[in-house]
Parts: sequence; structure tokens; C-alpha cells
Amino acid sequence: MKQSISIKIQDYKQDKSNALNDIILQMEPLVIKYAKKTFFLEFDDAKQEYYLCIIYACKKIRVWNNDEQCLKYLKLSIKNKYLTFCKEYYSSPVLLPINEDMLYLNSSYDIVIMMIVIKKYFDNLYDKHGYIKSIFYYSTYIGLNDVDIGSILGLSRQYVHLLKIRLERDLKAELELTSRDLNK
Repeated sequence: MKQSISIKIQDYKQDKSNALNDIILQMEPLVIKYAKKTFFLEFDDAKQEYYLCIIYACKKIRVWNNDEQCLKYLKLSIKNKYLTFCKEYYSSPVLLPINEDMLYLNSSYDIVIMMIVIKKYFDNLYDKHGYIKSIFYYSTYIGLNDVDIGSILGLSRQYVHLLKIRLERDLKAELELTSRDLNK
């Protein structure tokens, strides 16, 4: 007969052997579901993180009277861990891949060219509200994150992030064009 999750948690709290293993085996479908969603981590690493989340939740749970309550608590713990992963992943800055044809900024000449490209980009930019220029200034020179920039400009963090991605993409394209022109 299959024991209920609440009894397994009770056994775990009483330090009975194999109780945690039984809990982990029972929660494996949920772990696999969220590990597949966590595409920015390797699948095995994501599974381990969610198993650790289950272990921590089993230690932390205070009331384990019925199965529905326990399953809801464990499911919510895993979902919160997933949301934390997503928040950390999407709030981190986008790293641009290194292109071998791009300028390397290892000489004063490259720095001057990059400054000229950036100035040319901003001179030709149509920025009705000045958001892009402000975002570039606050993120590059001041070092503020998306939330702080959004609060200064009265924009949402998501919109600031979107504009930063567009800005990085456009500046990278300009630098690649200039690098190709110089390497001809």
C-alpha cells in the first residue's frame, strides 16, 4: 500500500530511514516538470536544485495533517524556486557574444572609434522622449540597474530592460559595420 505524503513527511520529521527518499520519488514528476521549464540551467542541475528545495521544504513545514496541504506546500515551494530562478536569470544583464571582427578596445585608436560610433548612433537616433539616451547614461556611466532607472524615468523595469536590449543590439550592429569597414 502506498503511504500518503503527509505520513511520509511525519516519518521524515521523526528521522525514519528512507522517508526522504520516498518523498523525493513521489515528487519527481513535479521536479521534472519544472526542471524542463528551467531552460537556462542544465536539466540535471535544475533537478538537483528542485530536490534541494523539497528537502528544505520538508524541514520547514510545520503542519502536515493532510495530503492536500502537504502537496500544496511542496508544489508552492518548487514554484517559488522556479520563479526565483527566472527573476535572477531575466534581471541579469545580457552578455553579448564576442565577435572576432569587432573592435577590441586594446588601443586608444579602438576607443576613439568606438566613441565616434556611439556618438554617430545617438546623433542619428530618433528618441522622442530621450529614454534611450537616459538609459544608456544611467546604465553605462552611473551603473544603475533596470529598477532604479525605471523609477527615475517613470518607466517599468520591463520596458527599461526592453530598451536596453534594443540599444545593445543596435550598438553592436553599428560596431560590427564599422569593424568590417575598417578591416577592408
